[in-house]
Amino acid sequence: MMTKKVFIYTAPSCDGRFMDAQKFSNYFSINGHQIVTKPDGANLIILVTCGFSEMRTEIGLRLVKKFQHFPAELVVCGCLPETDKEKLRKIFGGKTIATHDLDKNPEKIDELFPENKIKFSELYDTNSLFDEIDLTHPSGIVKSYFEKIGFFRYMYDKIFNELTKHIYGEHSHMYKIIKKEPAWYLRISWGCLGNCSYCAIRKAIGKHKSKPIDECLKELKIGIEKGFKKIIIISDNAGLYGVDTGSSLPELLEKITDVPGNYRIVIKNLDPFWVVKDGEYIEKILKKNKISMIEVPIQSGCKRILNLMNRYSDIIEIKKSLVSLKQKFPNLTLKTHIVAGFPTETREEFLQTLSCIKEIKFDFIQLFAYSSREDTKANSLEPKLNEIEMSSRMKEAKKFFKNESYVIINPSISPNRFLHGYSNKYLVFIRKK
Repeated sequence: MMTKKVFIYTAPSCDGRFMDAQKFSNYFSINGHQIVTKPDGANLIILVTCGFSEMRTEIGLRLVKKFQHFPAELVVCGCLPETDKEKLRKIFGGKTIATHDLDKNPEKIDELFPENKIKFSELYDTNSLFDEIDLTHPSGIVKSYFEKIGFFRYMYDKIFNELTKHIYGEHSHMYKIIKKEPAWYLRISWGCLGNCSYCAIRKAIGKHKSKPIDECLKELKIGIEKGFKKIIIISDNAGLYGVDTGSSLPELLEKITDVPGNYRIVIKNLDPFWVVKDGEYIEKILKKNKISMIEVPIQSGCKRILNLMNRYSDIIEIKKSLVSLKQKFPNLTLKTHIVAGFPTETREEFLQTLSCIKEIKFDFIQLFAYSSREDTKANSLEPKLNEIEMSSRMKEAKKFFKNESYVIINPSISPNRFLHGYSNKYLVFIRKK
């Protein structure tokens, strides 16, 4: 078998796609291939993409064009092959692997690489994010240098944490959220059963599939034994866990938090419906002091807009449940996503969303400008906000959160060069106290 040099790259994406990239890295490494840090000289380029928003699609397509200039074979993976088939087809006629293929159709991957003796389906799921180093860019060279000299990397993280602690305080929300520490990723499920009117990636991620509880517990214990103190539970919709196996998220969390050890759990992507439905069980589990953060994407604080989004729309119950959690567990960090400028949304309705955020006291907010996606129900809704109106909404949000003692992280000054120029489409806010 000829040993290939494989260059793997991940466009700005969610943790799930970075985990997929790491699994690709494991797959090729265990089959005797070499993972390289430069696309030139590689035999194979694996590009893992995201189709969540127009911004990420643009970045993904740009990377496809870039990597086609190299003599290596390019395989485009992730969500883009399903969310933007036509756009991709216009510029690329090569092999693709959709996100849902990784867990529902792994034989496709083995068919594309028949020389690999160890099958993709035989691999365990990964528990880390792929950390690509692109030596064609100065940031990658610096990153590589720090990675090779572990002491420097350790000192960098330590200095960053000490400065953050000094500025905001050891017990501040700011410090808890942004401090640097190793994390063990536990993927509990794949796919989603939702039908949000603006969502394009459901075609790419496929139907919901839960990982068995015993497997989740086994992976958790391995992470604890390795010394990880931060466990991040990820899925496309955490609340759906167990609906296909006769189990439930509360049952899983009950068993996970019974595992002894000095660790904290972060739960990502828990739909508000499940917070309301399972609130009593969640409060019981929170009393064990193992869960430090929960991400609850409310998307809007307006009932009419939530109905148009085809999401759980009882905003009164959502606020009641989340305010209760914050009051009973003041050390719990709450994170959310909100969408600005959804079609037909008025300024008054957007202000309702901002008021809702203030009332709940979310600690970490990701604000996305609405991105129109083809083949979604929301794409047909009119009127849509123009660029000037959308920019006005984002500026209004910045002013609002600044007055509410949030730190505003502007992506245009982010070290991630792909986010430059997107400050009118994506913003992050972190509560200082």
